[in-house]
Amino acid sequence: MSAARRPSGWYRDPDTRRQQRFWDGRAWTELRREPPPGPTVRQRWADRRTRWTEGAPRRRRRRNQVLALVAVLALLAGLIWWLTSDQREELRGGERGEGHTASAVVPVVGVSDGDTLRVTVNGATERLRIIGMDAPELSERECYAQAAASRMQSLVQSRDVRIAADPTQGDRDRYGRLLRHVYTLDGANVAEALIAEGLAVEYTYSRHYDGRDDYLAAQDTAREESLGLWSGECDVEPLEAPNG
Repeated sequence: MSAARRPSGWYRDPDTRRQQRFWDGRAWTELRREPPPGPTVRQRWADRRTRWTEGAPRRRRRRNQVLALVAVLALLAGLIWWLTSDQREELRGGERGEGHTASAVVPVVGVSDGDTLRVTVNGATERLRIIGMDAPELSERECYAQAAASRMQSLVQSRDVRIAADPTQGDRDRYGRLLRHVYTLDGANVAEALIAEGLAVEYTYSRHYDGRDDYLAAQDTAREESLGLWSGECDVEPLEAPNG
């Protein structure tokens, strides 16, 4: 601000710079004075303490808001982790026992024969008996047993498959094997595939299961076309099915 526009008042003396000099709005007068003393160190600390005390509620509110935000983010992170881990668990193997999941994706680590697999569920190897089919016993060298086992290997060996429980069947059979339907990841039903090729027969253990009509239709087609077990090379008859 130029001197011509400066309002009247006390300002630093332009000559001494140590005193204050009165400006009357047009020119410097001869009135001079010592500048008023500034606050002491104690006063400055008191002022600072006062400002700190007065700002404490606001700081507390801000801190509480930050803590609440951190708590919400932690809760969301935990929820996301729980959801994703639960989904991974369902995809990789589901639960064991009567509380098994309806469907899960698991790796096949071995093929025992045409109707029994070894799969990994929850980090443990489980024997799995496929629902709705019965293939020749490989251990007893039954007719077409090797062909059935080889065909099953070509479908599932060292691959991930989707296994599904059936509400009409138990969770395990009397040998402790899981009872499941088995599908390749592209949707093929492995039991129906082997039955359709004459490498297994339809098998109803106690109650009708989901998809039984399709299995019976596939078996009729294989028998009409004299495939595999129905070629006349083997002595085989359809297994007796219970009523209901």
